[in-house]
Amino acid sequence: MKLFGAEVRRFLARRAVVLLLVAGFGLSLFIVGAELWNHRPVSAQTLQNAEDRADAEAQQPYVQRDYKRCLERPRRYGGQCENLLPQAEWFLNQQTLQPLESIKTISLPIVVTLGFMVLLAGTSFLGAEFSSGSISNVLLFEPRRWRVWLAKMAATGTLVGAAAILTVVLGYGAITAFGMAWTDVSYTGDQWWALAYRALRAALVVGGATLLGAAVTAALRSTIATVGLVLGYLLVGEALLRAVLFEQTVRWLVSNHVSAFVDGRLKVTHYPADGPPEVVRFHLQESAIYLGVGMAVVLLLSYLVFRRRDIA
Repeated sequence: MKLFGAEVRRFLARRAVVLLLVAGFGLSLFIVGAELWNHRPVSAQTLQNAEDRADAEAQQPYVQRDYKRCLERPRRYGGQCENLLPQAEWFLNQQTLQPLESIKTISLPIVVTLGFMVLLAGTSFLGAEFSSGSISNVLLFEPRRWRVWLAKMAATGTLVGAAAILTVVLGYGAITAFGMAWTDVSYTGDQWWALAYRALRAALVVGGATLLGAAVTAALRSTIATVGLVLGYLLVGEALLRAVLFEQTVRWLVSNHVSAFVDGRLKVTHYPADGPPEVVRFHLQESAIYLGVGMAVVLLLSYLVFRRRDIA
């Protein structure tokens, strides 16, 4: 525990690391604020104007004709005749806030933004240890490398995981609170559990991102090498695989599994040059296994390299 506490203090002492966490927190809340602003309540006058336009449009002959046909044969129109009449929402530039839909919309952008910032934080923390030579000092006091490696991974994952949970809870909580204040929406018990489960999954992905950065840097001993490797895969590797070998690699792309894990499911539609569209579905369970096994492999390789490679 003493070694873990020391690594926590070392992590928080790195100004660049703290700034990256603060930047990730700020950008995530900016995404939440933008979503709330885009779905803010309209003024009474704007709403009245929209209702007047809807009433005027509802009196148009073609609308009344379809409405009367629906009343005469409701089954043919699905029994929802009122939906044929223009609604005030149709004439508003902004939609009413639907908390669950908004949370679903912002989840992946928050995970990507916050995940990238904490990945930089994780790799900066370990990279600074190697570049400054302080890792050698740590090993003088604690020569058992497995304890040093474990303490650094645990400190990084714990601090960033806590920050991720705080950020996600604040973001989701703000959407939920404003949704309840602006509308008459209410959640069932199952919806609350589903929301909490989504928040946990988002926090796990963010925590995994910083562990990935720290683990790879522990093996490569360079912040630049880790960032280059990650960006190379995301910006070049996946782009090439999608363009050249999409059918063969679509099920193995990390981004697809991250999306499926955060949202619970994912459907990717491929339009080949010759043939009908092909749909590839990703489910939460298989994506959880894929990401979990991948992270375990990275951590194992990181430990083995850190244990055997010369530090100096």
